[in-house]
Amino acid sequence: MADMLIDEPIDLYEHQLKEAHKNNVSKFFEDLVKKSGVNEDANATTVKVIRKKEAEIKTVDKKLKGQKGLRGFLFFLIIIGFIAGIIFILAAIGTLPIPVMQWLSILIAVLCFLLSIGLILVIALSINKKIKNFQAIINRLEKEKQVLVDEAWKQVAPLNALYDWGMAAYLFTETVPIVKLDPYFDVKRFDYLCSKYNLIPQFDNKTSIEFVQSGEIVGNPFLIVKKLNHHMGSKTYTGSLTITWTETYFDSNGHLQTRSRSEVLHASVTKPYPEYNHDTYLLYGNEAAPDLHFTRVPLGSHKLDEHDLEKLIKKQSHKIDDMAEEAIKKSKSFNPLGNIEFEALWNALDRDNETQYRLLFTPLAQTQLKDILLDNKVGFGDDFYMVKDGMLNKVEPNHFYGMDFSCDPNNFTNYEINKSRQLFNDYNNRYFKSLFFGFAPLLCIPLYQMHKPHEFIYKDVYNYNVSFWEDETMANFMGHYNFKHPESVTRNILKTSVVSSHPGTDLLSVTAYGYKGINRVDYVSVMGGDGRVHQVPVNWVEYLPVDRTSEMAIHVQPTLSRKDYLASLNNQGWNNFLKGKYSNVLFRRNMIAFMCNQNNSYQAKDDSTLDELLKNKSN
Repeated sequence: MADMLIDEPIDLYEHQLKEAHKNNVSKFFEDLVKKSGVNEDANATTVKVIRKKEAEIKTVDKKLKGQKGLRGFLFFLIIIGFIAGIIFILAAIGTLPIPVMQWLSILIAVLCFLLSIGLILVIALSINKKIKNFQAIINRLEKEKQVLVDEAWKQVAPLNALYDWGMAAYLFTETVPIVKLDPYFDVKRFDYLCSKYNLIPQFDNKTSIEFVQSGEIVGNPFLIVKKLNHHMGSKTYTGSLTITWTETYFDSNGHLQTRSRSEVLHASVTKPYPEYNHDTYLLYGNEAAPDLHFTRVPLGSHKLDEHDLEKLIKKQSHKIDDMAEEAIKKSKSFNPLGNIEFEALWNALDRDNETQYRLLFTPLAQTQLKDILLDNKVGFGDDFYMVKDGMLNKVEPNHFYGMDFSCDPNNFTNYEINKSRQLFNDYNNRYFKSLFFGFAPLLCIPLYQMHKPHEFIYKDVYNYNVSFWEDETMANFMGHYNFKHPESVTRNILKTSVVSSHPGTDLLSVTAYGYKGINRVDYVSVMGGDGRVHQVPVNWVEYLPVDRTSEMAIHVQPTLSRKDYLASLNNQGWNNFLKGKYSNVLFRRNMIAFMCNQNNSYQAKDDSTLDELLKNKSN
């Protein structure tokens, strides 16, 4: 399949790839279990005992809650009893006008007090003891359960150590060999995309890359990107003020009277407010149709029934006809395809090169794309935006927003092998479906698969090891809170720049942009019912920008597995290496990153120290 042209993506996924990938994932996991050497039967037995303990805890906890509920009800009766006793005492001495004989009031009061005292004794001598006993049983069961859980974690530790960052990417390529995914976004791929396909090298400080996955399809490069974006929006704050006044009026008998009135006045102010949102999309570079630009917006056609679909096509057709007439009058290049139904559904009407447009959207491509747009059973239908900007294509499917493409190994670690099996299989099958149907619109265009890029001459030497986009991704994985200004109360946008580079390590400057919040009060004039203007206070927060710059190092280890990295942590040399100079060590996708706690702390000699530490995993 490596050299095959992928056509009819929906049919191929439904009848071949879906099951093939499911089998690949399942086999891969079972091989991991076998390789780890864990005793699955022993783990299943331990987990069974854990579940039994959990059932016991649940049973005792139910009894505990019952006793606590009864105690609460009895406390309520005790309070009622004392209140009732006091009321009847007051009635007996004539303080309260209750029509009950004095001796009877005293008798009822005494009974109420005795009942309350009796209930106190029941709580103290019986219910509290039961509650204490049940809590002690739960504590004992919880400790016994924790011992079992610790044992289960030890049983599966060899398997948990085998999960690695690149597994989902590897399995995707196993199923669809023409799609190759990189271990990480290196500087060569970055240079290739920037120099040849006009990728923007860096964004401003209102955007930060939270995830990037690079790769290629038949030599044509692509990126899967998740961006964090910031813009200054607005927020409406509200406040209120209660006013009172006295007014005079004439009653029904004509007498002048006074009465008190009150009113709650409301006011609001709208102030700047920092807002954040994510974009997740696919960027694909291809030299085919290099002068063509267009934008298509999804119409949600896969959600429509036959009647509404006909209405949509008819409406779009009228729009296309009007555009064609205007193009003739104004000598514009717009010239609709013969397949008006495709034109209506595809909705890419702002293209600027009709010749190259037709090279891409052949009758075969039109048929395949139409199938994708109307599909409401296999894939995700017409849920994607697409922009072609010369040789760079952007596909932004809505279903990308619900998918985590990071393949974090921690998503699979569990003390129960069966649970890990489920997590691993479910995640990788979701990953495959989401990514495949992200590629699907591109795979529908035969020219994109047939076109191989011209040779690109890489530089002999690069000034850094990892792309800027991967730098930001590593910083975000480490956590924006590790870099933020102490006064920042908002999410932070992280931006990186290279300070210096060694053969295996980039030393980076990481600047975190956030906002501190200052409490303010505005007074808004509001007319009250008393005929006067009142100043209603409205509390709001003023957000002022703050930033902080830290240093971070990224050390590249192309062949380092997560298992070997975890084993290296047992090396005492790590503590000697850190010595307060470095913190927040993170391993991800063949790279080790850590914060530098002292300026210019990282030295060239540290590269060899790191390499040596990673070789001697258990010393």
